[in-house]
Amino acid sequence: MKAYLIILLVLVTGSCQKDAYHYLKSRTYVECELVGFVARTSDSYPRYEQFRDETDNEALTALLSSKHLILRTYAYWALVEKLEDGYLEVFDHALRDTGEIGQKCGCTSRSTSIASSTYFNFWDSQVQFTEDSVFFSAPGKLYRLDSMIVHHPIQNEKLLEVVAHNGLYVQ
Repeated sequence: MKAYLIILLVLVTGSCQKDAYHYLKSRTYVECELVGFVARTSDSYPRYEQFRDETDNEALTALLSSKHLILRTYAYWALVEKLEDGYLEVFDHALRDTGEIGQKCGCTSRSTSIASSTYFNFWDSQVQFTEDSVFFSAPGKLYRLDSMIVHHPIQNEKLLEVVAHNGLYVQ
């Protein structure tokens, strides 16, 4: 009897952890990879990675029109990261999206636009640090996102400031 209970517990726990979509849908805010004063991995980020890796691009694209802001944001994140072609169209859509979300990153929580959240998640996923320098694993993609921010008809002041500090894109 004890063995059956243990097996049942493992099955129930495993199925709850595997359903990243429903976990993220239950969230009321977005979490970056690292949260808290001591920068621990957030509870949501591994689920986001699973969601990104297991959800096909067609399903992610369909979520861009979801009324659920958190799922919509994670779909933007995933598509900008995954797509080699078409990510600029996705980011253009994000810049036009008026949704505001709550986001926890590091030791701060704030309200932000979906576009800002999407950009910063991509930036964080690409930045690499060495002892004496910082570089990006996909500088061309980041450069094109920066260019879009600068030339987009809808100006996002926060993102314009970040682009100026990045130094990748100079007008």
